[in-house]
This record gives sequence, structure tokens and C-alpha cells, in this order.
Amino acid sequence: MKQEKKVVVCTGSGRPGGLGEAILQRFAADGYRVVVSDIDSSADPNSTHLAADADRAAVATSLTALTGEPVPIFTCDVRDPSSVQSLFDQTIAHYGRLDVLVNNAGIFGLVDFFETDDDCWNEYWQTNVMSGVRLSRALVPAMMERGWGRVVFISSESARNIPADMIHYGVSKTAQLAVSRGLAKRVAGSGVTVNSILPGPTLSDGLAVMLEEERARTGK
Repeated sequence: MKQEKKVVVCTGSGRPGGLGEAILQRFAADGYRVVVSDIDSSADPNSTHLAADADRAAVATSLTALTGEPVPIFTCDVRDPSSVQSLFDQTIAHYGRLDVLVNNAGIFGLVDFFETDDDCWNEYWQTNVMSGVRLSRALVPAMMERGWGRVVFISSESARNIPADMIHYGVSKTAQLAVSRGLAKRVAGSGVTVNSILPGPTLSDGLAVMLEEERARTGK
């Protein structure tokens, strides 16, 4: 009997040139079914972190060319538990299963420690830390029930080497490591594994924008 293809959900994957798109491209090329998921740019039109409809559609089109079948786009605000639950429900309704979760959604930015107020810290905590908590809480039980699953957190080397110009970001990534490690222990023996990847600076389109903004600000 032909084995059914495994299904991958990757958050923060709705922007061309981003890590999320590259991650899904690799999964698609390896024969997985994939889901494009990102927050709607209408949630904050002034933010550079969010994906527009055209962006998400472009990513889905590029992936469809690899998979040979239409790739769904499910909007998800990882800061909202009900939106996370909706992502799970839509994925199950579309594919009937969910096998791999990549916690890729996150934000970053150069802000001096003495200029990061409580609202900034909370934004990073909710987006970079609680997103993985909410997603894993909603999606992992189904993997455990099936007896197989993979959860991957896209952390950062900043989790181990806190950058002086992004302390708030580094702290959030350190906390993300703690969540992934604790969850790995919690699901041990269930057939589900949990791991973190700690990439260094990667010249995605998002990083290029941040560096250009910093160049304009400093003249360097």
C-alpha cells in the first residue's frame, strides 16, 4: 500500500525570500505536502514583519510547482490562541493529518536596551516565545495520538550569545530553547521529537531590510 505523504506546517512562511519559504521548498522537494501560514498584513499595515496577500500567494505558487498540487494558505496570528487553533483545524480539514510543525514565525530588530520599553519586550515575548507554546499545545497532541511527529523550533545563535544591540531578541530566543527542551522531555517515548535549530545571521529579505534601515540611520 502506498504510504500517504506527510504534512508540514511552517509558520511565518508567507514572505518570498524568507526562511519560511526556503524551509517549505526543501520539504516540498523531498515529497512532503506543505501549508503556507503567516499573519495577515492588515493586522498592522505599518509593520515590516507581516506578509501581504500577494506575498503569500507568490510563495504558494512557487511551492505548487514543486509539489504538483495546490498548496493551501492559512492565515495565522501566532499571538492569538484562537487563530492557532484555526490553523490546526484548517490543516486537518484540508489534509486529514499533520505530521511536522516548524515554529518559524518570529520578529527581530536592532533596538538599544535602554530604549526597549515594556510593550516592546511583551511583543517579542508573545511572538517569539508564546507562539511556540500555543502552536505546540494545539498541534502536538494529534501527533502523539498518531505515534509520530516532528517539531522544529527555529531559534538563533543569539540564544547562546546574546547580542548587545538586540538583548530583547536574544532573551526571547533563549526562552524558546527552554520551551523546546522541556517539550522534548514531555513527549519522550511518544514517537514525537522536538528540536531547535540555531542559525546565525541569514541574508533573508527581512534581514536585508533591517540592515538597510540601520545603514540609513547610522550612515555606516
